[in-house]
Amino acid sequence: MIIPKHCREVGIWRVDFRLDASQIRKSLKGKKAYKRTRYVVLNNKKQHAVVELKKKETKALFNEILSTRIISLPKDTAYVEDPDVDVLSVPLLARRASRSKKDTVVVKGIFEHVSFVHKLRFREIRVVDLVPPFPSKLTTLVEMALKTEEIETPVRIIEELIDIRKLAKRVRTKEILFGCEAGGVRIPKKKCLYIDQNPEIADATIVGCDLTKRVAKQLYGKELPFVDICPKSLVKKSKIPTLIKCCELQTSGFDKEGKIAMVPWGAKVSDVVGAMKYLLGEKR
Repeated sequence: MIIPKHCREVGIWRVDFRLDASQIRKSLKGKKAYKRTRYVVLNNKKQHAVVELKKKETKALFNEILSTRIISLPKDTAYVEDPDVDVLSVPLLARRASRSKKDTVVVKGIFEHVSFVHKLRFREIRVVDLVPPFPSKLTTLVEMALKTEEIETPVRIIEELIDIRKLAKRVRTKEILFGCEAGGVRIPKKKCLYIDQNPEIADATIVGCDLTKRVAKQLYGKELPFVDICPKSLVKKSKIPTLIKCCELQTSGFDKEGKIAMVPWGAKVSDVVGAMKYLLGEKR
């Protein structure tokens, strides 16, 4: 897979010669290119080709082209213009490129910046989150993280939502004791109570995590029936790197256990960026 590190490495050259391998090599050899230009997108009318340049190394701004490596010819190259895409965001660039079946996709995006993807390969991250509230906060933060230009890998998100209302259907008591009211969970024919409000209880089942269970025992002095909704407990083992939230974490950063990364319940975009970079093996 090839994705330029920055759009400044990519030049756009409009040419009038035939875009086949021999003609490209013949026409470019000996010409000069800007010192930062590593790749050029050649454009002849509606046809495009992508080439990597090998140049003389001097201190001059323009250097002679010694040879070329053909990355793609017109039959394997798609060209798209989409002003909604920031080509400096690798995940967004890759997502747009994936809509084409060509091996190489050149994208002209916002601010008319141009880059390309060759032989696209996605990495997958599983995002496991509790709902409601809707939409999933964690998925929303992941989408925001993908727009920051911090993530350097094409990523495909696999969303796995755990509906608290379905888990709460197991409850046989008249009352359900949740950790807090923030999620806005309502269960028909049940009295919903929230432990952060220190309510009086008569016949309650906890629907929450181990922390909720411990707090309830301290408040009420006894063990209550319990339905575990902690993502850490419910997440199934997978070879796919997985991102979850955990209410026992501090207010920033992330924690990790093998291929699972955990961000705080009140996570920020920066926390999610750090966790995703860990799951992708990227340097922070």
